[in-house]
Amino acid sequence: MKKLLFLFAILFFLPGCQKEETMVNTPIDPLYKTFTLSGSADGITTYPFGSAAPYRHFEGEGQSNPGGDVQIILDYLITSFTPPNGTSGFASGELITENGDKIYAIGGVGSFSVIGTNVTFSATGDIAGGTGDYDNVKGTITYTGTIDQLTGETHAEWTGTFTREKPIEGTLWAENTTIAGSCQPGYVRRHAEGGGSASHFGNVILSMEHCVNFTTGILTEGNSTLEAANGDKIFTIHNGYILPIPGTNTVAVTMFGTITGGEGRFEGAEGFLWVKGTQVLPEGTAECTFDGVIDY
Repeated sequence: MKKLLFLFAILFFLPGCQKEETMVNTPIDPLYKTFTLSGSADGITTYPFGSAAPYRHFEGEGQSNPGGDVQIILDYLITSFTPPNGTSGFASGELITENGDKIYAIGGVGSFSVIGTNVTFSATGDIAGGTGDYDNVKGTITYTGTIDQLTGETHAEWTGTFTREKPIEGTLWAENTTIAGSCQPGYVRRHAEGGGSASHFGNVILSMEHCVNFTTGILTEGNSTLEAANGDKIFTIHNGYILPIPGTNTVAVTMFGTITGGEGRFEGAEGFLWVKGTQVLPEGTAECTFDGVIDY
């Protein structure tokens, strides 16, 4: 299979009254609890690292309510394919509205089928905030569509609802090493220690582990802790992928984290993180930024 897509629809829930509201591209009114979302986009799916690589890239344009005229940018990995069916995941994407605000979609997992020259797909993932009106939205995304394998022409549709939480963002660095540990065949266990700064925390200490397959680029079975100076912590689990940066010994890293609780004032915390950065291989420094939402 040559080309494939991951695109999205959005489900979330906003605190407030019970009224449901639909909008074209107007600010989110916090007095209402639930907002509906729907839209579609058309564009091209490509595989810039070659047909043998699992990485795919999609860009398209369409209409969304809310959002108005929107642009879609999406990256993801094909995780398995046994003709005519397969699975895909570890997606990251942006829905950019007509006024420049963004909705971030992460961590999608889906399935696809090849029918003649066309691929049909369906997938579900998470929303990890955004910018402007959407800097603190959170929820689940669902999307469906088709791809023409010969031309890469792609059509996708989405529907759903969304809610607000607290936005969270920060910058991190860490030193990475390979360690002994349990991973599935083809993967190695990596450990990282570092620090940085984050909203809600101030300065933070980072500890992280995950399994990486350097052939496919898939990063999985991850867990991490962010600790504030006063000892308050959040815990996350994460997946993602790495991609080589041509002509360097550096890879681009994308990870999708789910906040699973914490200690101190973050006890019982929930939310999502979208982490983007680079790492020098094999045992070098990683630098990254993250955006997301947190509820505590």
